[in-house]
Amino acid sequence: MDARFKALSNETRREILLLLAEGPMAAGRLQERFPITFAPLSYHLSVLKHSGLVTAKKEGQYRLYDLNREALEGMVLWLSGLVECQRGVIYGKRAKKVEYISRHDVILLRPERKSERRTSCRIRTISS
Repeated sequence: MDARFKALSNETRREILLLLAEGPMAAGRLQERFPITFAPLSYHLSVLKHSGLVTAKKEGQYRLYDLNREALEGMVLWLSGLVECQRGVIYGKRAKKVEYISRHDVILLRPERKSERRTSCRIRTISS
């Protein structure tokens, strides 16, 4: 998951993701929207692909890039888990439950300790 957040730290990569939200695009179409040469664009696409946020599929002589919605949903779920833990409203004191499972991540939400008065959670990400 660290690679995903690192990929989002760059403004150009965030803009690429916004364009891909409209649907799959070839690198040439993406490059038309940016004032950069193909080499830097290729690097940014490579970082996004390596992080798992973007997929690439070869169609004829073109490579179509698309959002990996499963990876983005996993990040949103992880972040919303932090917010809910902060509010202390996810589960009762003895609850223990796996919230999200994909081939990439498992997010486990559980209270810290039984003896603590306020309900708090610990979030662990386990990568396969």
